[in-house]
Amino acid sequence: MTVGLKFLFPKSLMDGANGATVTGMSPSDIAAANATLQSKYPGAKITVVTEGDEKGAQVAIPLRPRRKHLRFSPRPPSCPRQGQLLAPVSA
Repeated sequence: MTVGLKFLFPKSLMDGANGATVTGMSPSDIAAANATLQSKYPGAKITVVTEGDEKGAQVAIPLRPRRKHLRFSPRPPSCPRQGQLLAPVSA
């Protein structure tokens, strides 16, 4: 399973029009972010995307289900017998 997010903004904002400046979208910034992300999540990827009059970044992170979290216990957990206390009671 892959989780992907797109962060899109108007091109005029991303290109620095109207006195606005955006940092962190240069090829070297994207490469550094990819290296950091891939060290934590192998196979993850950050790319620059342009859709119509919007521009931004797409982050895709592949997730693998962990089998131990998906298995059910074959037997119910052991419970204390009648008359046994879970913890000592102090007076």
